[in-house]
Order: sequence, then structure tokens, then C-alpha cells
Amino acid sequence: MALAIRWIVAGIIASLLLLVTIKNPQKGIFVTFLWLPFMGFVRRLLYTFNPYTKYDPILLIGIVVCIFLIIKILTFHRMELLKLIKRDRLTRLLLMLLGIFTLQIFNPLQENLLVGIGGIIFYIIPVLWFFIGAVFAKREDVIKLLNLYIWIGVVVAIYGICQVYLGFRGFEKYWIQYGGYVSLQISGGVFRPFSTFVSVSEYTTFLNIVAAIALVKIIYERKPFYLILLLIFFWAGLIGGVRGFLFKLLAVIIVLFAIKLKEWKKMAIFLSFSLLVIIVVLSVVNYRPGLFIKIPKIGNALERQVAGVIDPFGTRSTLPIYFEGIRKDLNVAFIKNPFGYGLGSTTLAAKKFGKSSGGSEVDFINVFLATSILGGILYLSIIYLIFMNLWSHRFKNMLFICVFVIMLSSLGEIIGLAHYAIIPLFWMLIGWINKKT
Repeated sequence: MALAIRWIVAGIIASLLLLVTIKNPQKGIFVTFLWLPFMGFVRRLLYTFNPYTKYDPILLIGIVVCIFLIIKILTFHRMELLKLIKRDRLTRLLLMLLGIFTLQIFNPLQENLLVGIGGIIFYIIPVLWFFIGAVFAKREDVIKLLNLYIWIGVVVAIYGICQVYLGFRGFEKYWIQYGGYVSLQISGGVFRPFSTFVSVSEYTTFLNIVAAIALVKIIYERKPFYLILLLIFFWAGLIGGVRGFLFKLLAVIIVLFAIKLKEWKKMAIFLSFSLLVIIVVLSVVNYRPGLFIKIPKIGNALERQVAGVIDPFGTRSTLPIYFEGIRKDLNVAFIKNPFGYGLGSTTLAAKKFGKSSGGSEVDFINVFLATSILGGILYLSIIYLIFMNLWSHRFKNMLFICVFVIMLSSLGEIIGLAHYAIIPLFWMLIGWINKKT
């Protein structure tokens, strides 16, 4: 009965989205992307009425829309798709990668076939949004979506801040108890905010994305009002306790100012100077551990953030452990088993349908581990082409710069992770940009 309620709710939402999509694919895509940032909130809210379940149909709503649009493309837009394949190298490489992904579904090194099938959600479905973006996305819809995402960012950032200062709601505490995970907790019984998203990681990445969009508005469109919104995103990310937020935000700021210089020589000088300033500041600052720990509500998060930035390789930092994990995973991918462990082996599907997940926190490492050296190299080649395409057209359109920094602020999280609301956005934007160029 508990699961039946979730299926009913999922069915109603999916049906409404499909009705819009059938009538107008562009509006269907737009409304779907408005739904996805709030999906985590809805699935937790339903715990008010029924007990926890690890098999949640709410997560399948966006996937249903994606599959419907792909069927529509194959049925009514075949010629457009064939032209795209014929003239575009990136599209052909993506089809090759999808072929490798499909073969890895049946990799016998996975615990069972369900793990491989589950991997489709994290590897194949996201890439399919590339073709949806290439066929259906329009410039005005992309502009409208990114502008609206800034305001959605304000809503989710304020909600995340409220979780820090006011605490979690009852249904959120219930989810933490039964569906939470180790990295959800900072220390001393303090939990990171996750706002309306499925996970802390997805929430933080979304803050990076909307902060990047706001920075484009401030620096390139000269709209100082967005500085207020940027400060909201910054504070929400800072007290969230995920150190990657600050590093990515700083990288986006530096890159945006470097792009504004236009000339390569000036860019190189600016980037070198920025790096030098960062090194000098980190060397001069005398940080005393425990300086922020006594601040109510946010002390643990601030302590973690500041310590991680000022002394990233210190004894209290997890960065050395992070890099050691990458080294070990690469050793497995290149030496122990260069043929891959199966599509779902690095995803949550391995945990739900098997015993454990052996995935990395970095997407390209996961691709190597799951799909073989060939799959990993192909994936890195695709990411390289995407960034080079965006970079070479950065002065053609403000949207190109915006998508470039969105990709930059999400680097390492573009595929294979449980970011149900964000990863489809990347691939849809990539598909649209690729068609335009």
C-alpha cells in the first residue's frame, strides 16, 4: 500500500508532464526541468503518508519524459537525426559511447543483470537528453529556463539555509534516519542541508550552477542586482559544508574575468597572476583550528570550509584521501581490469540490486571503471570536444559563455552520478549548443 501511493503520485505527475509534452515538446521539456529541482522534496514529503522504500518511482518521472521524446524523435524526426549524425563528429562519438554502455549492461562481473539495467538510468538516459536538446530545444526556451533557474536557485538556497538555522522538517528527519548516508553528516551530529534535492551533492552543484549564471549576469550583462542573489547562493553553499563549492565558484570567477580579456596573452598573464595571489594568500594567512567551531548552527560547516581552503592538504583535510582514492581507482581501471565491471557497477544500482557500489566521486573515473579503458578514453574525448566547442564560440553568443561556466562549475559530475535534476540539463544544453555550432 505504501509503495502504491508513490506509484499513484508518480503516475499523476508523469501523466501531466506527458500531456504537455505531447501537445508541445518544447513546453514539455521546459516544465520537466522546472519539476526536477523539487523532485527530492516531493519524494521526502510522501514519507508523511507512507514508510521509507528504496525503490522510489518518483525518480522515474523525468526518465519517462525522456524516453517519450526519444521515441518521438525516432518516429517523426529521423531525417533530422540522420543529418546530425552524418555531419557531426560529437554525435557519432556519443553513439559509439552509447554502444559501449549498452554492451556493459550485460557484463558478467556485475552481481546480476538488474545492476546493469539500473545503470541505464545513470549513464544512458542522461546522454539521450543530448539528442532531445539537439532536436527540440530553442534559443528562447534555453534563455527562459536559465533565467528562471536563477530564481529557483533563490528558493532552494533559502530553503537550504532554513534547514541549517531552523532544522529539518519531520519528513526530512525521517529520510535522514532511514535513507541517509555517511557523507550527509559533517561532524558532531550536524547534518548538511540538501534543500529540495535528492542529495547534498546535487544541491551544492545546483548552487554552483545558479551562481555561475548570476556571475555572467553581473560581469557580462552588467546587472548589479544579481550580486544580491549571488550572495544568497554563496552563503547557502558556504554553510552547506561542501568544500568543492568554494573551489568551483572561485574557478568560475577567474575564468569569466579571463575570457573578458579576449587575447590569449592577457588571459595567460591574468590566470598566472590569479594563481600567484591565491598561493600567497594561502601562505600568509595564519589560521587557527577551531576558530569558527563555537558559532551556533554553522560552526562545524564554516570550520570545515575554511580549514579545507586555507590548508587543503593538512592533517584534518580529506583532500589527500580523495586523491588517493582516484589513484587506486585508476590503478584498478588500467591494470587490474581494463575491460570494465559493468554499467551499473559504479552507481546506486549496485547498492540497491547488489551488495555495494564501488564508484568514484569523479565521473570519468566511473566511466573507466564501469565501461573499460576504451569507454573512458572515448568519454574524455567527448568532454574535450564539448569544452573546445564552447570555448571557440565564446564570443558568438552570451549563452555560450553561460553554458561554458555551467559545465565548468559541474566538471567531474556530468554523468554516472545520482544527480537526477542536474545531469539531464547538461546534456540537453550540450545538444542545443552543438546544433547551433
